[in-house]
Amino acid sequence: MIYVQDDDLKLQFKLLEHFAGSDRFIVVAWQYPEVNKSPVPFFPTSIAHRNYEPVTKYEYGVIAKHTEPAKAKPSMMAYLGNFSKEIRSAFDSICLYKVGSREWFACTIGHEGMCFVRDDAFLQKLQGKGFNASSKQPDWW
Repeated sequence: MIYVQDDDLKLQFKLLEHFAGSDRFIVVAWQYPEVNKSPVPFFPTSIAHRNYEPVTKYEYGVIAKHTEPAKAKPSMMAYLGNFSKEIRSAFDSICLYKVGSREWFACTIGHEGMCFVRDDAFLQKLQGKGFNASSKQPDWW
């Protein structure tokens, strides 16, 4: 697991954008349980739960709603970056999934200033791009 710390949500989207350059990924945003509708235009809440793995697990079996999956393109990450305020208030996390997979590949938890990438093989490449990436979990996490 790779841990990337950055409080700037736009820079967190840059991390997701790093992987979004191919058609291999979709993006799904996980809403806080009390939120019923996505505040981001053209990124609607899904009517059905599609069994994607969430990053955050809630007590009492609460399953958060998520957005409809969208192609994870750099333009989509830039678009989402325009809604930082809305995203911080409505979404717990934003995740990339490989097409056909229900397990998240990379995600950002904006309010925590934390991103995760499951595959350690990307560590040096992310560090080379200037991300504060480590295979060691931060002490505060």
